[in-house]
Amino acid sequence: MLDAIPSWVLLVVVLAGALVAAVFFLSKRRRPKAKAPEPPRLDMSALSTETPRSDELHLECYGIPVRVAAVVIAPLGRDAILPDDEQIGALFDQLVPGLAEVIAQDRPQLLRWPAQLSRDGFVHAFFNQTGITTNVSPWCAVAGRVLFHRQQLAVGLVARTAQPTRLGRKTIEHEGQWATSLRVCRPERRSS
Repeated sequence: MLDAIPSWVLLVVVLAGALVAAVFFLSKRRRPKAKAPEPPRLDMSALSTETPRSDELHLECYGIPVRVAAVVIAPLGRDAILPDDEQIGALFDQLVPGLAEVIAQDRPQLLRWPAQLSRDGFVHAFFNQTGITTNVSPWCAVAGRVLFHRQQLAVGLVARTAQPTRLGRKTIEHEGQWATSLRVCRPERRSS
């Protein structure tokens, strides 16, 4: 049956197939890969330098009073999403009971980062942006993950102490560690 088809027709079909394959290959090759969106910059120089006051509600990080200056939240995983604004307070209170009230009082900068593929990647990027080290400083940072409404989220807090310390940066290894690392303290009420 192929003997009945002229050879020039077979040649045209083969060349047309090669041309279609080449165009397909080149079109795939030329498309730039979608770059992951860059997280918003955490500008440490723009953060509040207010320090905690013992006569007001405050957060303690490893027993040292701090004032929250920035919070970064990112979903973990490819199809992850951030909680909406109405749920943010519940997220904070899940980390540490009373934290939403402290956040409302301290009014930190709140940054929403795009989805991160891993907790370790988030922690690394977060700490790099803060520039906080283990040197003596009034700044400290805490970062880790939390499961909130069946959604894995990464959270990072930047805080300021009244006096320079060696708190530096702390990684929350498991969700239960949030409540052992951070604590909300209410001022003592004096009776008249």
